Amino acid sequence: MSNELSAPVLLYMKSQFLPLGFQVLEESDKGFAVRIFNQQSGTTILEARRNNSPHMMSQVEAHAWVASIKREIDKQFYVQSKKSLDKV
Repeated sequence: MSNELSAPVLLYMKSQFLPLGFQVLEESDKGFAVRIFNQQSGTTILEARRNNSPHMMSQVEAHAWVASIKREIDKQFYVQSKKSLDKV
């Protein structure tokens, strides 16, 4: 497990998810996995995997991947909020 952000693209991603935590779970030349989590509770919000190395990822690819992860997080919170409101 790697906790060090070695690629500029990973540093960019980390900055895009603040105030959430961003952790690299695995990194190799075949791909990488990340975990987005609540920094206060430690609760995992989302884990995502990419099948190419962050060192080979362009800035455009990174922007697109970050946007898709953010949409997935928003979708999770929308569903949770809707369920909470339905109970009221």
